[in-house]
Amino acid sequence: MQVYPAKEKKKHKKKKASKSVKEETKKEKQPRNVTADAVWHLVSALLPPAFDIMERVSSSMHIQMLRLHLIISDPNPAAAARRYGNVNAVFWPVLSAMGSLVTIERQKVNLELDFAAHRSMAEGELFVTLRIYHGIAILLADGKVILKAVLRFMKETKPDTAQKQKKTEKESAAA
Repeated sequence: MQVYPAKEKKKHKKKKASKSVKEETKKEKQPRNVTADAVWHLVSALLPPAFDIMERVSSSMHIQMLRLHLIISDPNPAAAARRYGNVNAVFWPVLSAMGSLVTIERQKVNLELDFAAHRSMAEGELFVTLRIYHGIAILLADGKVILKAVLRFMKETKPDTAQKQKKTEKESAAA
């Protein structure tokens, strides 16, 4: 048994090859195609279970902080104004209903309209406390519906790799 100096370990070439494959896949990772319709379908699918959850656990769930900043925009100013109106028409009643079901200690919400930006942006922060047994009850009762909606959203917004592969094949054939 040798303690000092340490024995040199043999390096495996297979591990290096797998690292390079992982690096290539990371470089090729494409952003999701998130559209307003896909987000609308997700929100409309998640609202009924969300209200059901809040109704069931309203006594044990507390929202410590809710911070949300939405910037609504579109290249077409008329479409941006229409979208801003639709978001306000849906968002504020939902927030007031949520406030009546659950205790919200701190709330800061900003909805802005930006005619100059080309993309809508959202950022937020939510800090919720919940009892463990209520969390397990939520997973058992509504987990399937929530998971189904989220998986459908992930499928709808999946980057279209088939079209990009066809483009690269055409480019290689043309060259």
